[in-house]
Amino acid sequence: MLLGRYSFDDYYLSFRYNTIKEGQKVYYLINNRKIEILTVHKSKGLEADYVIILQCNNGIYGFPSEISDDPVLNYVLTEQDSYEFREERRLFYVAITRARIKTFVLYDYRTPSLFVNEILNKRDGYTKRTMHPNANKPWTRYNDKFLLTLYNEGKSIKYISYKMGRSQTAIKMRLEKLIGNK
Repeated sequence: MLLGRYSFDDYYLSFRYNTIKEGQKVYYLINNRKIEILTVHKSKGLEADYVIILQCNNGIYGFPSEISDDPVLNYVLTEQDSYEFREERRLFYVAITRARIKTFVLYDYRTPSLFVNEILNKRDGYTKRTMHPNANKPWTRYNDKFLLTLYNEGKSIKYISYKMGRSQTAIKMRLEKLIGNK
């Protein structure tokens, strides 16, 4: 199941994949599979084995949405409900609990939403961002030679990252330094 905060969160998918409409349901045909697209509001009470939450980016139409809550809402909420993005947090909870097996949260790494940052930076909780084993170690001549060998063999950046214990960004930056822009 694909979930968006807004009905237009699947905008970029529509350029790449075909949509199929069956009654009121809309599906994308991805790798010969029909994958349903819903807003989080419409997904309440539903489940799927895997759920992908789209566009969890920072911004006015991100998740959390930065559109102001209706002022009338303040009349029905108690003082305990006065934390930041309270309704958006409840909605995000709905989104991440729709999966039976696994939830994927998609976001632009340059502009992750507040919720994504909270998850990634959680210290005593459920998720900790793992560092690559060699993340803060200096590059040696041996590392550079090994990197260039793998690169010249046509290995992918992802593979090289795994083999060298460094992030893909670190690999790309080091290659740029060693061989320049090709």
